[in-house]
Amino acid sequence: MSAAVIDNGRGNYALFHSQDYLRKLFADVGVLQDVTAHIEFFSQFPDNSVAMLDYGGGPNLFALIVGAEKVARYVHSDYANTNRDEVEKWRNMDPEAFSWKDNVRRILKLEGREGTDEVVLRREDRMRRVLEAVVYCDAKSDKMIADGYEGPYDVVTCSFCLECVFQTVEALTEAIGRLSALVKPGGYFVLTVSGVIGDHVIPYFFDQIPIAGFKYDGFLLAPARCYVDALKANGYTVTRQVVRSYHHPTLNVDDAIAITFGKKS
Repeated sequence: MSAAVIDNGRGNYALFHSQDYLRKLFADVGVLQDVTAHIEFFSQFPDNSVAMLDYGGGPNLFALIVGAEKVARYVHSDYANTNRDEVEKWRNMDPEAFSWKDNVRRILKLEGREGTDEVVLRREDRMRRVLEAVVYCDAKSDKMIADGYEGPYDVVTCSFCLECVFQTVEALTEAIGRLSALVKPGGYFVLTVSGVIGDHVIPYFFDQIPIAGFKYDGFLLAPARCYVDALKANGYTVTRQVVRSYHHPTLNVDDAIAITFGKKS
């Protein structure tokens, strides 16, 4: 099955409602990400050893929740100021910020740890301590990230971003090549995408369900193998890919995601 594009017209990220996005997609704890794959990935690293960048992370803190014990420094980046502001609100313990406590609790339990309030608070404290900066990025620009944050990093995660920005697999592959400058030799690029086309699942995503009061320029739908090929084309060894179909109870829709782990040569 070949790639396709959902064309929703020109987007305006100034209108993106970060909390609406989080409430609709993340209030059902962990439904959107296979965090087990990320837990297993981070288990290979010693504690407090990893420099990590979340590229185009939106207002989503899953990568930081899972990686917190392994990360020595973490940089969160996104194009939309509304998303960056939401992360800053959480960091500053603003009472109006989206609460990640239930997600933290679930992930702690998946790690085999206790999910008590005290342990949850310790994990969130650790997350705030390693969060070095929340900065601007733009995957379509020659200046892909704010000055001073070019890395390189041991781990660059990129979740639910590139498939929303690039309308062809070729353009996405080229973008991964430019983003590779942010990854150390021997480091990892972890790409998570939605809209994975399979034999039985044709994802809904942003064309059918209004989320965050926003319309995207276009949304790339592609088979999971395209993301393996995109990483290999840029010199990565793909160490693992996890493809997961799921039903989202809040939105009452089906979707599929692919998580692809690439190690840079």
